[in-house]
Amino acid sequence: MKIAYITQHYRPETGAAAVRAGDMARLLSEKGHHVSVLTSFPHGRKARFFKKENEDGVEVRRGWQFPDTKKSSRHRLANYISFVISAVVNGLFVRKPDVVVATYPHLFGALAGYVLSRLKGVPFVFEVRDMWVDFARILGQIKSEKAYRKAKKLENFLARKADLVVTVTEGYKKILMENGIPEEKITVVTNGVSIAALEETAPETQLPDRKDAELTIVYAGNIGLAQRLETFIEAAESLRGRSGLSFVIVGEGARRKAIEQLAAEKKLDNVTILPPVSRGEMARIYREADLAFVPLLNHELFSVTIPSKIFDSMAGGLPVLIGVDGEAREIVESLEGGAFYEPENARSLTEVIAELHDNPDQIARMKSGLRDRVIARYSRRKLAGTLETALGSLIRKGGDRK
Repeated sequence: MKIAYITQHYRPETGAAAVRAGDMARLLSEKGHHVSVLTSFPHGRKARFFKKENEDGVEVRRGWQFPDTKKSSRHRLANYISFVISAVVNGLFVRKPDVVVATYPHLFGALAGYVLSRLKGVPFVFEVRDMWVDFARILGQIKSEKAYRKAKKLENFLARKADLVVTVTEGYKKILMENGIPEEKITVVTNGVSIAALEETAPETQLPDRKDAELTIVYAGNIGLAQRLETFIEAAESLRGRSGLSFVIVGEGARRKAIEQLAAEKKLDNVTILPPVSRGEMARIYREADLAFVPLLNHELFSVTIPSKIFDSMAGGLPVLIGVDGEAREIVESLEGGAFYEPENARSLTEVIAELHDNPDQIARMKSGLRDRVIARYSRRKLAGTLETALGSLIRKGGDRK
């Protein structure tokens, strides 16, 4: 197969979207398919208008986009629209693919996929990684009801026009079906774990001195509104009287300064906040920690979300404190890989941590064989095979031309 894969974020970026796209592109390439990734230049790298590269057997075509300062909605919109134009123009130079896959979020990247598929006359695959429009509304990023309705209209248009919709959770599939998308047009390919990433190593640990730490709990990822890390800080404050507890935050995001300020105001010497690190460094951190903290807001829409970090954590042998009810909780508990606390409830989190601190044997039992259990069910190589089968079937049918 010849696959054009559109994603605004790609390696060497370390976010969930970039990691999933990078792993899937590489694994499909290893299976003998020609994969052309249409993406942007990494944050911080000097951008040209266009550049063609080859990474791990994957053709990577990067295009310029307007910088997103994350402080202006106009700048962000300009960033999105410029990516659509860049991806479509870049895609015109790709040898005619058999299929165009566009990953969402955000909607504009998916729109670029739809336009390019029509220009090339090939099937369009809409990969839904989260319900971006609804999440943006919940988090206050879309305040106008008119803007929300327009965004939902575009989302539904892309889902209807897609020849295949790929979701990462059964919950997203159910929502799409409720919106009129036929079940037979939807395939679920969950997030998972890359074995290659687990084998990456960093020369030195990134964790603070742990001489007195009996239990180290790590949050790694975006420090944003959806995570509400105030709950983590509040639990650290409640447990400050317990010796041997260490709370570590690794990442960047819109709420980082606020979280740093909150920890400083409370004078918490059991909290450490570190900058983002590479996948290899993160693998090292997971090996040296005791528990991973995975939170989301307490909202029904988040209950159908599966944070990708649960797979990375558990595959690193690290049990998860899961503050997400629904599918994510079911996965963690089915793998005997962690403990649930009520989302956004600092008291619930405090009680769970205290119990595990008092009963280290519980953590040891969770850790035993955890990596093998996760890899057996959620290896990205296995999941890439599911995607390969779905794309192959679609191409053989010739797509449902509209």
